[in-house]
Amino acid sequence: MANTSKQFVVGEFYSNDDIIGLGVGNAGGIRPSTNADGSVNRVVLLTAIPSAKNEAENPYHDRIENDILIYTGKGLRGDQEPTGLNKRLIDQLRT
Repeated sequence: MANTSKQFVVGEFYSNDDIIGLGVGNAGGIRPSTNADGSVNRVVLLTAIPSAKNEAENPYHDRIENDILIYTGKGLRGDQEPTGLNKRLIDQLRT
């Protein structure tokens, strides 16, 4: 059973085990937790500051503009499609 009672603090660093403890997957930048009916319970977004070191590993250019996270989503070519994990992210807004 995942420990979902942990209080996270903006600006602090957390291990992958801490993140998994929220009941989400162990890999990727979009990590949904779903209910038994398949609806989205929560979504954890992971991102990194772009650098030459991680450019090949993380080609996304997520950033914060005026206190708003600009998150690329999943997909490397063309417009992001509202399917798969991107759809789970959109669904989180409604639920």
